[in-house]
Amino acid sequence: MKPIAMLDVSEQGRIKIVDSNGEYVTYVSTMDMSKEEVLSFFKDFHKAIKSDKDMCKFLKNISDDIVEISPCGDYAKLCEKYGAEYVNVIGSYCLRMSE
Repeated sequence: MKPIAMLDVSEQGRIKIVDSNGEYVTYVSTMDMSKEEVLSFFKDFHKAIKSDKDMCKFLKNISDDIVEISPCGDYAKLCEKYGAEYVNVIGSYCLRMSE
C-alpha cells in the first residue's frame, strides 16, 4: 500500500511534504518555529495521515498553493486540463495546485 503523503526533512530549516507518488506538494519553513511548534506540526501531520481526506484538508490549511481537492477519478482530466505538474495525488484524492 502506498503512503498518502510523506515528510522529507533532508533540508535544514524546512519540512517538505510529498504526495503518494513521491512528488513535491509544499513545504513548511521551520526557521522561525520553536521546538514545540515543530513537534506540534508533526503531531498534526500524524493525526491527518490516518485519512486521505483529512490529509488533503490539512495540506490545504497550510498551503495557499492548493486550489482544488477532488476525487482521483478526475486525475487524467485534471492533468489534461491543467498539466500533470499541477496535480498531486493524496491517496484517493487529487490536489490541483496553483500555476
